[in-house]
Amino acid sequence: MPILSLVAVVISFFLAMNIGASNSAAEMSAAYGAGVRTKKQAVALIAIFALLGALTVGDKVIKTLGKGLIPEGIFIHSFAAVFIVLLVTTIFILFANIFRSPIATTHAIVCSVIGIGLYYGQLNGAKVRYIITWWVATPIISFILNYLVGKYLYFRILDFLARLGSEDRIKKILAALITASGCYMAFSAGTNNAANSVVAIVGANIVSPLTGAVMAGMGMGLGAILFGGRIMEAVGKGITEIGIVRAIFV
Repeated sequence: MPILSLVAVVISFFLAMNIGASNSAAEMSAAYGAGVRTKKQAVALIAIFALLGALTVGDKVIKTLGKGLIPEGIFIHSFAAVFIVLLVTTIFILFANIFRSPIATTHAIVCSVIGIGLYYGQLNGAKVRYIITWWVATPIISFILNYLVGKYLYFRILDFLARLGSEDRIKKILAALITASGCYMAFSAGTNNAANSVVAIVGANIVSPLTGAVMAGMGMGLGAILFGGRIMEAVGKGITEIGIVRAIFV
C-alpha cells in the first residue's frame, strides 16, 4: 500500500475512534445517568453493538454515502479531497471530544463532503436538500414529543407503574428496556456512522466497503472504550437529573 494511502487509512481509523467516543453520549447517557448501567458496562455495550452494526450493515451505508452526494470519481482522481475530508472532520470531532461536547458526527462528515462537491461544482443538490430537511426536522420533532410526554404523561405513567405492584420488579423491567434501547442505538450507530469515518478511503478505492466497515467498527468500539466515558458523563449527569422513568423517554 502506498504511503499516502496508509496515512489516509490511519487517519480514518483515528476518526472512527473519535466518532465512537462522541456517539457514547447519545447511546448510553440515559442508562448511565439513570444509574441503570455503570460507566464501564455502558461503554462495553456500546463497543460490542457498534462493531456488530458495522459488520452486518455498515458496508451498504458506506456505498450509499460514497456515491449519493458527489460523483464517485472525485475521491479516486483527487487524493487531496480524501485528506481534506478526513482531516477537517477528524479535527472538528477531536476538539469536540476534548471539550466534552457531544456533536452530530454525521453532520461533520457530510458537510465536509458537501464542501468538496461545491468546490468541484459536482454536488447532488436534491440529495443535500433531502438530508438537511431531516437534520432540521428530527431534533425539533424529538424535542416537541418529549416535552409533551413530560408535561402531560409523565406523572400518569408514574401512577400506573406504582399500581403494578413490586417496585423492584418494575425497576428491573425499565432497566432492561433502557439498556436494550441503548444497545439498539449503538447498533444503529455502527451501521450508519461507520460510513462517516471511511467513506473517503472507500470512495478512493483504497479499501473495499466491507474492509472499511470492519475497520470503522473496530475503531468506534475502541474509541468508546478509551474516551467515551468522558462524553457520557457530561451528558448523562452534567445536563439534568435523569430518573429511570425519564430515561425511557430519552
